[in-house]
Parts: sequence; structure tokens; C-alpha cells
Amino acid sequence: MARAAPPQPPGSVSRLKAGSVLAALLLATAAGSGLTASLLAGGALLSPSGGGFAVAGSMLPLVFIFACPIWLAGLTALGGPCWWVLHRLGVRSRWTAALAGALLTLLVAGGYLVLSPVPADRESATAWMFVAGLTVIGAVTGRVLARVAYPKRTER
Repeated sequence: MARAAPPQPPGSVSRLKAGSVLAALLLATAAGSGLTASLLAGGALLSPSGGGFAVAGSMLPLVFIFACPIWLAGLTALGGPCWWVLHRLGVRSRWTAALAGALLTLLVAGGYLVLSPVPADRESATAWMFVAGLTVIGAVTGRVLARVAYPKRTER
């Protein structure tokens, strides 16, 4: 007769499946990278000297490829520990994940800008608008991560 596994506490990490974690990480990376590429291509498209659709269209795949390892590293190094703490506390809300993603992205992007070796960058409104855009992308990325990791079950 097989013994039943002991019940897990509500914040147990074992309730997450490895496939869900990997899928959440990869889809959140793709979302962050794709939105970052769209943000930069949109900036090039709207810029008077940006080159128009040809430059914006050619930027999309290049920026996406460049942004993927950056988002993957950020989600692994910063998002992972934050997600682990929230999961252990039983906080699995998509809105909380979006807020955590926005705050972590703001800390990284804003911190990089504040510590930039070029003083003109810190005073540039364009640079701070880019940080604001990245913060919104971080919120979307956090929400995507929580959506994939914790799918809502449909009641029958």
C-alpha cells in the first residue's frame, strides 16, 4: 500500500511545475524583448531623423535578438528571487507580479541611468522617457510571467 505524500503548506515551491516555470521564464523573456524592440523601433519611426519604416522594420529583429539575453538575465537574477519570495508568501496575484516587474525594471534601468558615466544622459528627458517605457514593459513582463506560471483553473 502506497503512502500518501504529506500535505504541502500553502506557500510551497513544489506546487509549481518545472515546465510552468520554464515556460513562464521564456514567454516573459520574449514579451520583454519584443516590447523593448517595439519601443525602440517606434522611437525611430517617430524621430524626425529616424529613417522611417525601413529603419524601424530592420531594427525590430536586431533589437529583439539583443534584448533577449538581457531580459533573460534580469528575469533570472532579479525576477527569480523576487518571484520565489512572493511565491513562498503565497502572493500569486498577477497585479502584484506586474508591480514587482515594474519596480525591478525601474530600479535597474533608472539605476543604470543615474550611475551613467555620461552626465548628459542623466539630464536627458528622452532617456528618462525610455526608462518609463521600460518600466511599463517590466510590468507587462511580470504579469505575463504570473499568467503563465499560475493559470486560472476553469470551474465546471
